[in-house]
Amino acid sequence: MKNSERLDDLVIFHTVVREGGFRAAARKLGLAPSRVSSTITRMEAALGVPLLRRTTRSMSAIEAGLRLAERIGPLLAGLDAARAEAAESADLVRGRLKLNVPGAVMPDILPPLLAGFCARHPEVEVEIVVENGIVDIVAAGCDAGIRYEDILAQDMISIPIGPRM
Repeated sequence: MKNSERLDDLVIFHTVVREGGFRAAARKLGLAPSRVSSTITRMEAALGVPLLRRTTRSMSAIEAGLRLAERIGPLLAGLDAARAEAAESADLVRGRLKLNVPGAVMPDILPPLLAGFCARHPEVEVEIVVENGIVDIVAAGCDAGIRYEDILAQDMISIPIGPRM
């Protein structure tokens, strides 16, 4: 059984306990009641212990089932919160950008570029390392660099940012 299937099983089990029944859990999850029932049966067989007491008219969690539901509830809520947080940050750029630049770009070229970038991405902290020689920017721990055409390492990807001379 794959981890994702086990996680789905735990979600189904927790929903059955929280909703108080197979049909209510099936409705909540958009699943067939037979799938919910077979999932619980498979979980109980894999664990070697019954989790629910069921009759034709009712269902209740036994002690092992209650303990399992109590333990996994906060974990499942944490996963939901982590997914929501990741989705919220999809369009947000944040972190540190370390640039390696020659001193000549500092007074004229860099300020307007950085002003526009920082206005669009206020959550990014920009660190500037000024070096005039040929530098392996990756080895120097930088994320990007600004160089003139004639000082560009052969394997580097370049994007023009200023006027061509």
